[in-house]
Amino acid sequence: MRRFLCLTLAAAAVLMLFPATLLAASSSQGVCNTYVNLRSEPSTSSAIVTVVVPGKAFAILSSQNGWVRVTYNEKTGYIRSDLVQAAGASTGLSGSAVTKTSVNLRQSASTSGRVITVLAPETGVTITGQSGDWYAVTSGAHSGYIRGDLLRAGSAAATTTPTDTSVAGRTATTTARLNLRAGASTSSAVLYTLPAGTAVTLRGLSGDFYQVTFSSYTGYAHRDYLQLTATQTTRTDLRRGSSGQAVTELQVALRTLGYYTAAADGNFGALTEQAVRKFQASAGATQDGVVGPRTWEKLDAALAGANSTTTTAPSTPATARPTLKQGSNGQAVKDLQTLLKAVGVYNSTIDGDFGNGTRNAVIKYQQANGLTADGIVGPLTWAKLESSPTAPAATGTLQKGSTGAEVTKLQNRLIELGYYSGSADGTYGDATVAAVKAFQARNGSTADGIAGPATLTKVYASTAIKNSTSSAVNPGLSGTTVRDVQLYNWWTNTKYIPVNVKLQFTDVRTGRVFYMASFSNGNHADVEPVTADDTRIMYELWGNKWSWNTRPVWVTWTKDGVTHSVAGSLNGMPHAGQTNTTNNMDGQVCLHLYQSRTHNTNKVDASHQASVMEAYNAAKALGIAR
Repeated sequence: MRRFLCLTLAAAAVLMLFPATLLAASSSQGVCNTYVNLRSEPSTSSAIVTVVVPGKAFAILSSQNGWVRVTYNEKTGYIRSDLVQAAGASTGLSGSAVTKTSVNLRQSASTSGRVITVLAPETGVTITGQSGDWYAVTSGAHSGYIRGDLLRAGSAAATTTPTDTSVAGRTATTTARLNLRAGASTSSAVLYTLPAGTAVTLRGLSGDFYQVTFSSYTGYAHRDYLQLTATQTTRTDLRRGSSGQAVTELQVALRTLGYYTAAADGNFGALTEQAVRKFQASAGATQDGVVGPRTWEKLDAALAGANSTTTTAPSTPATARPTLKQGSNGQAVKDLQTLLKAVGVYNSTIDGDFGNGTRNAVIKYQQANGLTADGIVGPLTWAKLESSPTAPAATGTLQKGSTGAEVTKLQNRLIELGYYSGSADGTYGDATVAAVKAFQARNGSTADGIAGPATLTKVYASTAIKNSTSSAVNPGLSGTTVRDVQLYNWWTNTKYIPVNVKLQFTDVRTGRVFYMASFSNGNHADVEPVTADDTRIMYELWGNKWSWNTRPVWVTWTKDGVTHSVAGSLNGMPHAGQTNTTNNMDGQVCLHLYQSRTHNTNKVDASHQASVMEAYNAAKALGIAR
């Protein structure tokens, strides 16, 4: 895996480039190919003077014991010799090379270049040229650019070739979360983790593994977790009223691109038409809601150009469920009753019998979620329950000055959730206002201290987030106290989040603390857990699974004796490259601050910004915001 260092050269080679006599006689120029610490003394334990930016030349003054003394930006200090190369010097790669890790093959010699495809670790490439720190390469049918520090000299080992190509061109859908691997083995490197319900195209079969393509990735996925379509879908014009496999393929594509969130049920209804129109608007196509050749072409291009950093992850479709109504019984009814109880509309026994009580609960839920309130649980009701359940809205508004039984009920619930420590006296005073504000901030509502229908719905929901102020504000002996949380605009200084520095992350909703390090700052920060224990905590926070869902966090670090804290948003889906090979996570995750953007699309992500504001509003409610 790629390490956090400049292009690695043997120390002896560097000393040959910069002999002591030459350095003493005249200043030579050096350069690094990634961020490197400039230290006050020739020791990794000495103070950091500044950070050297990749590609920016500096004057080399002398060398000693594996270190070079340099002047960079009018500051003098030391860099390890093996992290330095002569400015303008070739890295020596020619002919054949091998990727060190999963690598983006880009259209131009820049990290902003479009990703053509993703090459697996140990993929052989042919060097055809060089542009600064980048190499022009070819790999199979693809040609593009790769950064030199992601390649090593050599030839790739023999690659797996599918032994059965009779399935080539057919489509399949993942039946569970599934690792896409570099080779046909569970020991092969993970290129990407496919969520359940993801459509892939088959290229062949090797043993128990299909070779498949998804977006810009080509790799191997275990056959036990792929459901093949009966026949290859014919690309016909689709419109409202259409049905069948072609519609299912369309819905999966729209889900993958983030335009469609309902079940991929093969029925082209109002929700599918709405998603098509949204996609057409963003793609510059005629917004008629009809999927003809031009829209199919745009969809294919969008899927091919998507990559793990910028694509909204495909959400998991609702499991195929039977239509239920009064008189139904069995396990499916038990599942339904469990979901209805979770959103607070069903309080009876989970017995698997669809009676009057269950029907009334279904109608109540359907009314609250804008569905046809017929008491019948079909695909739309199942999809809503399993993706974004919402409890029915409470009625009435409570605020400062209110009195009575409803206030007492609210105060008792706030005590139960840990937001209110006073007596449940039925009087809505200052203490109740403060408790409601704290609850609203932690649960993603406007913190105005007024308990309106939306707030009351969240208060009484089984999914209400409990208060954990003590652990969130002061994580304890091993953590830095969180204070002066900023709503920091990313574009004020894109290097504000330091690289290669241990960052404390406090999960706002639970108060749990874990540590990560950033290794890249562009439109947002790419971060990875420091230890395997940090990875475990992350995994638990996201419900013991990896997910693209965002969570509000406070990010805290100390630099030059000053502690900084900012409101942020973190997703929980490892993807793309990594530098830490010991943290038990394959890949990186994205950290967003206020107004930061996705990489290739250069757009502000609404989900991340909502979590950023949740983090900041929680800090304000707790009195720890700047």
